Amino acid sequence: MKFFTTHKDKFALLAIFIVAAVLYGATLKGLPGNPVPADFKGNLDDNAMPFELSPERGRFAEVMALGNNGTYILTPELRDVAYPDVGYIGDRYYAYFAPGLPFLATPAYLLGYDYGYSQVSTFAFVAFVSILTMLFLYKIGRNILKMPVWASLLGVFIFAFGSTSWSYAVTLYQHHITTFFLISSFYAAWKFRGNGRMSWMWGVFAALMIAIGLAVDYPNALLLSPVLIYLALSALPGKVEEQKLKLTFRGSILPAFLVFAAVTAGHLYFNEVNFGGWSRLAGTLDSYKKVVEAQLTDPSLTPDEIAAQSIDKTVTGFFSESKLPRGLGVLLFGQERGLFVYAPIFLLSIFGFAMALKRMKSAEIWVMLGSVLVIVFLYSSWGDPWGGWAYGPRYLIPAMASLSLFAAYFAANSARVFLVRTLTAILFMYSSAVALLGVLTTSAIPPKVEAVFLGTDWTYKRNLDFLLDSHGSSFLYNTYLRDYGTLAEYFLVLYALLLTILFSLILAGSRKKDAV
Repeated sequence: MKFFTTHKDKFALLAIFIVAAVLYGATLKGLPGNPVPADFKGNLDDNAMPFELSPERGRFAEVMALGNNGTYILTPELRDVAYPDVGYIGDRYYAYFAPGLPFLATPAYLLGYDYGYSQVSTFAFVAFVSILTMLFLYKIGRNILKMPVWASLLGVFIFAFGSTSWSYAVTLYQHHITTFFLISSFYAAWKFRGNGRMSWMWGVFAALMIAIGLAVDYPNALLLSPVLIYLALSALPGKVEEQKLKLTFRGSILPAFLVFAAVTAGHLYFNEVNFGGWSRLAGTLDSYKKVVEAQLTDPSLTPDEIAAQSIDKTVTGFFSESKLPRGLGVLLFGQERGLFVYAPIFLLSIFGFAMALKRMKSAEIWVMLGSVLVIVFLYSSWGDPWGGWAYGPRYLIPAMASLSLFAAYFAANSARVFLVRTLTAILFMYSSAVALLGVLTTSAIPPKVEAVFLGTDWTYKRNLDFLLDSHGSSFLYNTYLRDYGTLAEYFLVLYALLLTILFSLILAGSRKKDAV
């Protein structure tokens, strides 16, 4: 017992890895085989299939281009796979996404390709990165928020399995990769601020994570800015002497600056070579979809003539403060995507933040709160806060990581122990059931305006229909377990495991204050 107590954090990290590997493995989306372009249309892009939505297809098309052809340029066949999210410059075609994720995922694609599982291994890369995020979240809970082991574990599992982030940890989306860079860079910046003997290495790591993160998703320039500012200010510690503030400069930040500059320069050079300008992004390229649609009307039109008739796209054009009220409603309270509708466990985060700000009064709490607010307000001003066809508020996944920790912080520190922990259990039971329902079925839930036109549902009732029909997306279930039970039975087995973990943690926390 003494050995366990001494090494309880190591055992906790091991438990996170094992539980996450089991649950992510059980819900990983995919099918055996190495897909080719002809496999997508009318097959792999159907509901509950690995590429049911265009963001998955577009990024995987770029992975296939890199892995099979050694180039980021899409062939005509891969262009059609990524359609409609395709832009062009000259005779070159690219998906409308930042290049970071395809480059990061290509080694996993190549590893799986040799064994006939290239799609599964590529999706598993995102799950692996999500597990790394969970490990950093635990460290933040323990070392920065000073939570007991059980509460830190609870916060981690709320994020991973009590929110709709689960649906995007087992497929090829950028959100969990962004979350990893956000959480890991924040923890590294905190370690740098501590000014320990190896703090310069933590500074380099933080700068590297931020710089790579900028290449994973273009809005990350804003999403990661609170951590970047926190890191920069940590290099300028100040103290008051004779009623004057005196700042000093820590030279240990210089290696971090050089790494950040080098990686960013490489990113800008990539833009110059591929997109025609160092500041031009893939999302601002001329639309291939417009070419297809215009030539259906007038086949004599050339791509250059069509582009000349189009309005130039800019990065800032995607956002508008006038859209904030509608966006906040959609992302937080809306029936289609609302955070508190799909995962009401996050209501506790509001009280957790307030409690932490009152008790701790540290810069780190403000950085975490600032990060959440930047994410919420940024995507509320986005033209499409729904995220297209999606399950839950996928744009808020990076914010869910911090919110999860503060939900657990409130559960651990509230004076009304029995009431709050009972409420936590009830909210987690609901939120995790909704999360599991989505990850086992489909993320293709349309906004209401489209759903009404199509005659389908725009809530997770659509997912319930999939579940009852055993129409699921799990690689493990579809490949190996379908003959042994229905998808609903598979759901109940995984849900029972989740509840076992939940009540084990709450019971561990009820032994005494600061219990393991």
